[in-house]
Amino acid sequence: MTDQHRSPVAGGTASAGDAQGAMPNAHNPNAHVTVSQDPNDPDRVIIRTRKRERKGRRSGSSKKRALSGKARVLVIVLVAIVGVVAAAGIALAIAVHMGNINLHKMLGGLESTPASAEVRDGGQIVEYKGHTYRYNEDVVSFLLIGHDDESSFATRPDASCADIDVLMTLDTATKKMNAVVIPRNSWVPVDVYDENGAYVATRDLQLTLSHAVMLPTQAECAANTTKSVARIFYGIPISYYIDIDQKVVKAASSAVGGVQVTALEAIPGEGYAVGDQVLLEGDSAVRYVRYRNVDEFESALARQARQMQFITAFAQKAAQQDVPGLMNLYNSVSDDITTNLGIPEVTYLASCFLQGGNADLQVATLTGTTEVYTEVDGIEYERYLLDEESVMENTLKAFYKQVD
Repeated sequence: MTDQHRSPVAGGTASAGDAQGAMPNAHNPNAHVTVSQDPNDPDRVIIRTRKRERKGRRSGSSKKRALSGKARVLVIVLVAIVGVVAAAGIALAIAVHMGNINLHKMLGGLESTPASAEVRDGGQIVEYKGHTYRYNEDVVSFLLIGHDDESSFATRPDASCADIDVLMTLDTATKKMNAVVIPRNSWVPVDVYDENGAYVATRDLQLTLSHAVMLPTQAECAANTTKSVARIFYGIPISYYIDIDQKVVKAASSAVGGVQVTALEAIPGEGYAVGDQVLLEGDSAVRYVRYRNVDEFESALARQARQMQFITAFAQKAAQQDVPGLMNLYNSVSDDITTNLGIPEVTYLASCFLQGGNADLQVATLTGTTEVYTEVDGIEYERYLLDEESVMENTLKAFYKQVD
C-alpha cells in the first residue's frame, strides 16, 4: 500500500518505524495518543486516543465547588447579620430621633410669679437677684416617683404613698442630666378626690399623699403627683412621669450585679453597721431604700438620703451599659413601671444619659423646715415647709440660662 493511504499522525505520516509510538495530541494536551501497526496489514496504522487521567483533579474540583458553596452560605449569613445590625441601628436612630421630637412638644416657662422674682414674656424671662435668665428650650423634664406597695385604701389598690419624688431634667444640647429631690413631706397643694374618683378640692397636704388619692389607676395617681410637683416649680410644665414599684429596685439591682454603697444607717436585721461597705442586691436593696423608723423625727429625710445614695450608685453601674443594654434592662422591669413615656422617649433618654457622661449624677435637694402638726384624727404628722429661695434657685438652674 502506498504512503497516500496511510493515516496522518500529529501533522505527518506514520511509517512502520512509528509502531507502538505514543505522543500527546496537539489539539488536546490532556489526551494520550497511542500508535500501533495492524498485525494483519503491515501498511495499516491503528491510532488510539486515551484521555490522560489527571490524578486528584476531579476530587479537587469537587472540593472547590463545595468550598465555594460554603463560602456562598457564609456570605449570605454575614450579609444577613449586617442587615440585622444595620436595621437595629436604624431603628435605634429613629427611636432616638422621635423621642427627641416628642419630649420637646410640651415646653413652657413659669406660670406663676414668685415674690422674689420678676417674670416677663409669659415666663420666658426671669429677673432674679440682679440677673436675667431666659427659659432654656433645650430642657426636657420628667418626674421620677417611687411608691410604696401598700395602698391607703382597701378599694383603691394603687393608691399608695409616693415615698420619693425626684424632678429629672435633661439639657438635650449638652446631654447633661440633673436631679432635684422634693422631700415626701413637702407641704404643697394637692388635688383631692372622693371614693368615686371625682374631684373634690385642692388642699395643702404632704406631697406623698398626692399619690394616695382615690383615683382608679396608677397612672392617674402618678399624674396627680406630677401636677403637685409642677405647682412647686411655679407651674412649669412637667409632662412626663416614671412611677416605679419597689419590685423594680429588687430586679434592677440584681440585673447590674448589685450596687455598692457605704451604709448611712444600720438597717435592722441586715448585719452591717454605719460606715460599712455594702453590696445592695435584690431584697437587701429594697430594705435599704424602704426602711424608716416612723417614731423618729425626720426619719423620712434620713431614708431619702439612702434612696438618693442608691439611685446615684445605680446610675454609675447603669452607665457601664450601652443603649441596647439599658433598654433591655428597662424592658425587664417595665411591668412594674407606670409611665406616659413611650419607647422612643425612653430610648432617647437612655442615649442622652450615656452621651452626657451622667454616671456622676448631679443631685440637689429642696431645703426647708420640718414642723409637726396635728390632723383632724388627732395624730401628729410632719410637714416640710419649703424654702422659697431654694425652690427658685433650683428652678432657674434646671430650666433657665443666665443671659447677662
